[in-house]
Amino acid sequence: MTRLGVVRSSKSVFRRTVKSTKQRRIDELLQVLGKGDTLIVAELSRLARSVGQITLIVDKLLESGVRIICIKEAMDLNGKKI
Repeated sequence: MTRLGVVRSSKSVFRRTVKSTKQRRIDELLQVLGKGDTLIVAELSRLARSVGQITLIVDKLLESGVRIICIKEAMDLNGKKI
């Protein structure tokens, strides 16, 4: 089974599968995504290799106003305080 991560922003769409190149494109994503964009990932583990890295990336995206949807974890993070 191939896992697929798709990212949509107002500017472009990125796709990365497990079988694709090993080069991580998260830095490119962080530069492109901004306020009002939505990042949809199959699961949080697709964002980074460790929990610490995932936390840093998620915090940075939420601070930038990016909505994050994680399908496997059934999470919708929008950065709004309750």
